[in-house]
Amino acid sequence: MAKPLIMIHLSPSNAPAAAAMTNIDPAELESVASKNISGTPLTPRESAVFSRFDLIVTALVGEAYHTADRVYRNGVRTLAALVAVELALAGGWSLVGTAHFWHSTDPILALLGGLLATPLAPIAKDISTATAAAIKSQVRKIL
Repeated sequence: MAKPLIMIHLSPSNAPAAAAMTNIDPAELESVASKNISGTPLTPRESAVFSRFDLIVTALVGEAYHTADRVYRNGVRTLAALVAVELALAGGWSLVGTAHFWHSTDPILALLGGLLATPLAPIAKDISTATAAAIKSQVRKIL
């Protein structure tokens, strides 16, 4: 959705800035934008410029989405690890229930348990999703 919005809002006033970001001649892109707004047919050279602009915008938008997805996934994984460690420490303390917990090796074991739980959670989710899908398909065959 982002790319069509960029293409629709291309105008002679914002063409120089768009040309600077895409390394295209500003005057040519401004001419293309003017002709697109007025409905005038593009020359072969202008059509090539517009195609090049379209290709570069597609690549930039794709890279932006890829980067945002990577940052989001890494942030969620980090948050999941912190929550798993906190839950493991709280669970360990609640099992022991005394101040003795903090003066033993139990917090280290709970910390390790929380760190190990983080990569296992997606695997458990995949297994549960696959199991649910298999059960649904078997129920459909029976009915």
